[in-house]
Amino acid sequence: MAYTPYTSNSSSNALTEKELSLYSYELPPQVLQGIVKGWGAGFDLYDFLNIAGSRFGLKGRSLRTFEIYPFEKLITLADVGSGVGIATNSSGADITFKLDSGDYDSNGNAVLRVSDHILVPSAYISGSVNGMDYEYRINSITGSGAAKVYTASPLLANSSTTGFTAAQITVAVPIGTKLAITTDSHGLGTDVPKGLTSHSLYYDFLTGTHKSTFQISGGMQSQESYLENVPLRGGKGTGRVNLLAIQHQFDHNRKINYSMWTGQENDNSALTVTNFNGETVKANATRGLLPWLYKRAGQYQYQDKFEIFDLDEIAQYHLSQGVLAQEVMIGCGDLAYTSIENSNYSFIKEYGHDNVMTKMDEIGLNFRVIKKNNFNYVMKQFWTLSNPNGLGSAAYANKYRNMMFTIPMGENKVTIANGPLMDGEVKLGNLMLGYPDHGGENREYQIEYFNGMTGLDGFGKPVWTADWAEGVIQSEHMLIATKVNQMMLIQQAQ
Repeated sequence: MAYTPYTSNSSSNALTEKELSLYSYELPPQVLQGIVKGWGAGFDLYDFLNIAGSRFGLKGRSLRTFEIYPFEKLITLADVGSGVGIATNSSGADITFKLDSGDYDSNGNAVLRVSDHILVPSAYISGSVNGMDYEYRINSITGSGAAKVYTASPLLANSSTTGFTAAQITVAVPIGTKLAITTDSHGLGTDVPKGLTSHSLYYDFLTGTHKSTFQISGGMQSQESYLENVPLRGGKGTGRVNLLAIQHQFDHNRKINYSMWTGQENDNSALTVTNFNGETVKANATRGLLPWLYKRAGQYQYQDKFEIFDLDEIAQYHLSQGVLAQEVMIGCGDLAYTSIENSNYSFIKEYGHDNVMTKMDEIGLNFRVIKKNNFNYVMKQFWTLSNPNGLGSAAYANKYRNMMFTIPMGENKVTIANGPLMDGEVKLGNLMLGYPDHGGENREYQIEYFNGMTGLDGFGKPVWTADWAEGVIQSEHMLIATKVNQMMLIQQAQ
């Protein structure tokens, strides 16, 4: 039987670049030994707390701290009649005034006592020598509650004996004026003044629980792909499992980071979930930095652009809260950072001063600093405030992109009220990350892999009969913010 043989395509010509298209199947693409993360690596609050070592283990999922505030407090003048706080009077005469209702506690007590001195500005006093302010001593307090009337006498009432002009209110002191309480004076053999109490405040911090999962169907990993040569961190496998593991760790970190920023504790009794045993339990959520700042920090608004002179106001606030010359971090969104950088360029330099900042510099997270008013204002842009797929969305009208906040950088000794939670004395930074860690269970970042009939290497023996596998991450955290009164939230005026 006749047949037709296959015709060979052999030829005597050399194999050249021109012929490569005929043999392209022999040229597989090279694969990089790693996955390029297209979502970027923006630096953020969760990264900051981890890298700075501002984290520690707890023995429970709640923490209480006590904070003691200073005794020093201003008084605020109320209306004593005719719409003034202190009326004009004659030379050397006494003054009478009332305090604003906000100066009293629920029991009708204020900070001002008989024997205390207040300092009246020279702008309201006739003949002040070189602008010297005048002291008045509280001699009597009559009435009750916010209706109390304070009578005070000037220390300088006779110009012939001291050489100073006798005190005289010649310009009425306005309602709402805040005056300083300076010292006191007593006679020999007299009794002591009424006691003064500054109550300590306590704040509760609660953990939030976060969970993430990735799942892969049986047979997917066994299909050869260009991901074949990409190793998985931790040695759990290669290929598609690697990609899934990286993606779900990124997603999990994102959720933790947002809880550190915008998280709010759950006080809604109807917001519950069902546990594995069919029981109704509370959805476990924690409070983030921004709610703490809105509630307890100083508030400041700037117009249009943040200027170097705005730092003068901010420095005054820090001084009022007992923050002396030191490093203060300014965290900000991208528009706020650009505003500072553009308007204050000549004041800015690279910064790598203390251990935390040096550690950041080593991994390329450089900080900038503005030196003003004996403070080093250390600037750092935070990704979450600027992310167009998050708080930088147009829905928030650039609120977060223009936002800034200040945090004094230092350690605080904090009294822990819940004794079983910790052992011994602890030092907390102004911001710390806490997580339950006791009895052999550390809930900071738990990663486990579970196998079905897929038979994935490194996932252990099958724990169910379904043809799929999954990876699970679970974390429980709280953001601990101490001395929030020393922080400041800075926003652009709307």
